[in-house]
Amino acid sequence: MTEAQNSFTNQQLDSQILLNHKLANLDFDNCSLQFFKAINCIATNLNLDHCLAGFSYAGDCIIDHLKIDTIFFNSSNFNDCTFNNLNAQLSTFGSSTFQNCKFTKSKLSETSFIGSMFYNCFFENEDYFFIRFPSATFINTTFKNCRLKKVIFRAAKFHNCTFDNCTLADAVFHRAKLVNTKFINTDLNQAANLKAMKIKDE
Repeated sequence: MTEAQNSFTNQQLDSQILLNHKLANLDFDNCSLQFFKAINCIATNLNLDHCLAGFSYAGDCIIDHLKIDTIFFNSSNFNDCTFNNLNAQLSTFGSSTFQNCKFTKSKLSETSFIGSMFYNCFFENEDYFFIRFPSATFINTTFKNCRLKKVIFRAAKFHNCTFDNCTLADAVFHRAKLVNTKFINTDLNQAANLKAMKIKDE
C-alpha cells in the first residue's frame, strides 16, 4: 500500500505488516488481506467490501468508523483493540479471538462469530440484529446498554460475565452455559429459554 492511494480493488494485499501507522479514508473492494498484521495503529473511516482477511492480527489498535460488508475474518486475533462505531453486515469472524477489546456504538447485522472467544472484553451502546455467537466463549466480559435483538447465543459459554441494562428481544440462549453471570436491569423474559436456565456459581 502506498500513502497516496486511497482505493484498492481486486488486489492481493496478503501478509502486510503495519507498525505505528495511521490509516484514514481507505476503501478496499474484493481484496485479499489475509495474514494481515497491524500493531499500534490508528484506523479511521475504512470501508471493506467483499474482502478476505482471515488469519490476521491486530494489537493495540484504535479502529474508528470501520464499515465492513461480506468480510471473512476467520481465525483472526485482536488484542487490546478499541472499536468505535463499527458497522458490519453479512460478515464472518469464525474461530477468532478477542482479548482486552472494547466495542462502543457498533451496529452489526447478520454477522457471525461462530466459535469465537472473548476475554476481558467490554461492549457498550451496541446495536446488534440477528448476530450469531453459536459455541462462542465469553470470559470476564460485560455488555452494557446494548440492544441485542434476535442475537443467537446457542451453546455459548459465559463465565464471570455481566449484562447491564441490555435489551434481549428474541435473543436465543438455547444450550448456553452461564457461570457467575449477572443480569442487571435486564428483562430475562424477552429472551428465549433464558429465564428457565440455571446460572451456576463457581
